[in-house]
Amino acid sequence: MRWGYNQVYVMLYVLVFGIFLHPHFAHAIPPPDVISSVGSQLSQFLGLGAVLFSLSVGMMARVFQQIASRTGMRSAVVFRITILVIVLGFSSAYVFASYQSAMSQRAYNQQIADDLKRGFDDQFPVEDGVPVDDTTTSADPMMPEALIDLSLFVSNDAFRAIEASNPFVLDAREDEEYAYGRYPGSAHIRFADLMNGEWNKVPAHQPVYVFCWSGIRGEMVTTFLRTKGIQAQYLEKGAEGWVKDGGTWEGEISFAVKYPEERYSKVITTAEAHAAVDSGVLLIDARDTETFSKKHIDGAINISAIFTPSSELADEVAAVPVGATVITVCDSFVSCFDAKIVALKLEAAGHTFLGRYNTPWEY
Repeated sequence: MRWGYNQVYVMLYVLVFGIFLHPHFAHAIPPPDVISSVGSQLSQFLGLGAVLFSLSVGMMARVFQQIASRTGMRSAVVFRITILVIVLGFSSAYVFASYQSAMSQRAYNQQIADDLKRGFDDQFPVEDGVPVDDTTTSADPMMPEALIDLSLFVSNDAFRAIEASNPFVLDAREDEEYAYGRYPGSAHIRFADLMNGEWNKVPAHQPVYVFCWSGIRGEMVTTFLRTKGIQAQYLEKGAEGWVKDGGTWEGEISFAVKYPEERYSKVITTAEAHAAVDSGVLLIDARDTETFSKKHIDGAINISAIFTPSSELADEVAAVPVGATVITVCDSFVSCFDAKIVALKLEAAGHTFLGRYNTPWEY
């Protein structure tokens, strides 16, 4: 049997269309602000997809007829060959899409980890790879040998088995995160406050299980607490993974569910940022202090919530001119989430929040 261009086109179509249909591809996670900026393009994409699908159905029917007439084979044989081609195409698509999804997820997680680690190193002193806070002295206990061999994290299944023993759960997320959803009975101390000395409020006589949103802050807190002799472990997939797995929870886990208003997802364009500043709007830069100090927009005020202890953060918010209208500035996953938290704190202080500007290098 000889294959022409039409048949090749069909195979290529099946491969490409299969990739886009595959659920792994559909659920690959883009950077957060990409989601809010592609809405206007989605309808165009779906329209184009419908046209391609209609054309492909007609093309498939035509190819099916040509193969049967040219080869003299029975329709059943042609049908089986066609099905084989489709199966091979979708199998290839499945493998390719799964690989792409895994790589996308790995890059996404690494981006978050790198952003948070960069801010962590900038905000808190580090000696020999171990974070040091203002209360650290030579009398602080070294990590016990028993903790060295203990896994840093616990899986959802492992923690589920521990729940009955009424474990001490430490939530290291921001105040706003804790307010709209939490593990029942958990203790709450912000990440920055823990690093600033409030780790001494954590019990040293029992295991401690650390919750954050994704597990990244939890890993940092756990590593830090162990240098203080505290038997800490973090929940491997964070609070988000725990809730998705059906774990015990009060309230919500998604920021968008608690704060659905448009301003919290709105991304300000460079032109809009210029116009807003010209009209008196203040830019509040939510990036870590090191990044801000290297380069920032003239006139911007630096307030980063995640890496700032509560007492200092309150003073920074109070220093913003009364009744200001503000846009928060960010440039990464972590800083753009931080920009939302800063916005909530500014609104609570009586300021008006318009949205986030996430491309400060264009300004």
